[in-house]
Amino acid sequence: MLFLAFNEKENGDMNVVVFGTFLYLPYIFILTALNLLLITLGLKWITKKPFVWLTTIFTSIVLTIWSLLSGGQITIRYWTLALSEFVKLNIVILTLNILTLIWLIREKKSEIN
Repeated sequence: MLFLAFNEKENGDMNVVVFGTFLYLPYIFILTALNLLLITLGLKWITKKPFVWLTTIFTSIVLTIWSLLSGGQITIRYWTLALSEFVKLNIVILTLNILTLIWLIREKKSEIN
């Protein structure tokens, strides 16, 4: 997703796209670690079935608070996320979190059987 975002922004200049992708890769790893931490903590604390789905929105809540505190613009190094990029990022995170939770629930059911 990061590679495609840079490719769109830089109109296909591969030198900039590859450099930008590697430049921002540590931030992707940090966001992924935060997401996994919030899902893990949420699943440990929330055990009731309908409320388990709340763990999928924890990272989006953190990102939204960050966006609100920074005046609606999230700037990571040289890249300022526009509202459309922020919404796309949240949609991707929510989709991946929902798919991860569905996979974890299926794994837990298969362990029980």
